[in-house]
Amino acid sequence: MGHIFFRIIAGHTPWNKLEPNGRPSKEQINESIQQGGLPYIPSSVAQSDDWDVKSIYKIMMECYRFDPLTRPSSHEVADRLEWALKKSEEEKVLLEEGKRKKEKERKEKDKIKNKDRQSIKDGMKKEEVARSTVPIRPDPKIMLDSSDGSKESRSKKLATKHENNSNTTKKIKK
Repeated sequence: MGHIFFRIIAGHTPWNKLEPNGRPSKEQINESIQQGGLPYIPSSVAQSDDWDVKSIYKIMMECYRFDPLTRPSSHEVADRLEWALKKSEEEKVLLEEGKRKKEKERKEKDKIKNKDRQSIKDGMKKEEVARSTVPIRPDPKIMLDSSDGSKESRSKKLATKHENNSNTTKKIKK
């Protein structure tokens, strides 16, 4: 049964041309088996983080035990596979729940960021509106062009105008 599991998780038959020194002869295979040797197990299988691969690998290694009395029976193998399948499904459910939770958290963070951005934009718009609606009052010290081309301050012009008006009133009274 070990060879069946080997083929499932390694994707090829054991003792084939993918061995480190190429395909061994039948004599070499028999000699290796008699000494307790195993076919070359790719590191991608032996060091896998995948729950399913780990489960099958563990069962495979039990089936490869040298002493036949310590190997699991086919009934025990079936029970272990059933247990591994159940655990695998539980793991997948937990992973999916974790992914959904992370996605929900990410969306919440995005909402907060978008609200912050919108608040900043709204604040900028309010500031722009406030700037555009502030009445502009003329500064009396601003220089204005007079009709004769000279520049005078507004306050001087007003004073001159007031003085002229006073002189005109005085002339009329005389």
